[in-house]
Amino acid sequence: MYSEVVDRLGLSQNTMETMVFIGIFIAVIGVILILYWKYIVMGALALGCVAVLANHKPSVKDVVPPVIEKKEEVINQVKISPEKPIELSEPKDVRKEFMYKCINLADYTRTQCEEIWDDRVHEERVLIERDKND
Repeated sequence: MYSEVVDRLGLSQNTMETMVFIGIFIAVIGVILILYWKYIVMGALALGCVAVLANHKPSVKDVVPPVIEKKEEVINQVKISPEKPIELSEPKDVRKEFMYKCINLADYTRTQCEEIWDDRVHEERVLIERDKND
């Protein structure tokens, strides 16, 4: 009976097998589309958005022309009255160098700088004595 129907339609066995495979393929795709059509639509929309935004080219209106600012010259005149002359040569002694930097750069008074130096020297002596005892 099968062969009579195939003969009357004028189809070969190879054509019938191809039609069956195409039918199965269409059925599978249809099931996938029915089950997941929302995800497919959302994915297609997301892909479209990415494609549009990836090919963005600024329009002529978006290009900002460079702004040329007028520079105003402000001249502040400050009169400097030196309280102490600053020595440009560095002292050779370590204590003098420390005192020079402490007074001129750190804005400490002479007595504060001397106390810092004495504390530092005392701590160094304690460390040296500790190393000798070990």
